[in-house]
Amino acid sequence: MSSSSPGRPVEIFFSYTHADEELRDELDRHLAPLKRDQTLSTWHDRKIHAGEDWQGLIDQRLMSADVVLLLVSSDFLASDFCHYGMARALDRHHAGEAIVIPILLRACHWQRDLGALQALPKNCRPIVSWPDRDAAFVAVVDGVVAVVDEVARRLADRQLNVSLPSELSEFVTETVASGRYLSESEVVREGLRLLEERELLHRVGFKEARERVAAGLASLDRRQGINGEQLFARIEARLSDLERKRAEK
Repeated sequence: MSSSSPGRPVEIFFSYTHADEELRDELDRHLAPLKRDQTLSTWHDRKIHAGEDWQGLIDQRLMSADVVLLLVSSDFLASDFCHYGMARALDRHHAGEAIVIPILLRACHWQRDLGALQALPKNCRPIVSWPDRDAAFVAVVDGVVAVVDEVARRLADRQLNVSLPSELSEFVTETVASGRYLSESEVVREGLRLLEERELLHRVGFKEARERVAAGLASLDRRQGINGEQLFARIEARLSDLERKRAEK
C-alpha cells in the first residue's frame, strides 16, 4: 500500500441546524460533481447510522475535517449545540488546522460571532434573499472550490509516500474498516505519533540513566577512591554505542 496525503478528497464538515436541512441538501447537491471526481467529500450528522455513537462521531469528524462550513441562520445561532461546534471549529481555524467558512443561509445577526471571517455568498447576501437561488449556490460553490484548491495544494506540499508490506497494509485496511479511524492516512499518522512518543521516552530514559550513573559514580569516587571519571566515560561510550546500534535497526 502507498499512502499519500493529496490522494484523498478534501474533507468538508457541515455544521448546521436541522431547521436548515433542506438548504444543506441543496448545497450538497451543488457540490455533487466535485464529490464524484474525488475533489472533496462532505459529511453531516444525517450520515450517522442507528446504534452509532452520534456525539463521538460528530466530534471525530469535526476535528478531522479540512474545511468546516457553518450554515448560518437565526436557528443556527440560537442552538447551543451548534455554538459548541462553532467554537471548536474556530479554535481549529485559528490554530491553522482547518478552514472555517460561514455560509449565510438566512438573514441574521451573524457578525457578532463570525464577523472576522469572510462569508459566502459574495457581498454577504443570504442565499434565500437571492432572486435565483441556484445562482446563490453557484456563488457559494465557487468560493468553496477556491478554498478546497488551496487546501489540496497544502496537502500536496506535505505529501509523504509510505510503502508497507502486505501484512501491515492489511492491518491498516482492517483498522479503517473497524470504524475507529476515518482513513488509511489517519492510521499512519497515529502510528507515527506513537513512535514519536516512544522515541521521546527512550531519549529521556537514557538521559535519566546517565544522570543517575554520574551521581552514583561521584559518590563512589568520594567514598572509595574510585576514578569515577574514567569509569563514567566507559559507561557513556557503552550507552552511546547502544543508541547507535538501535538507530541502525
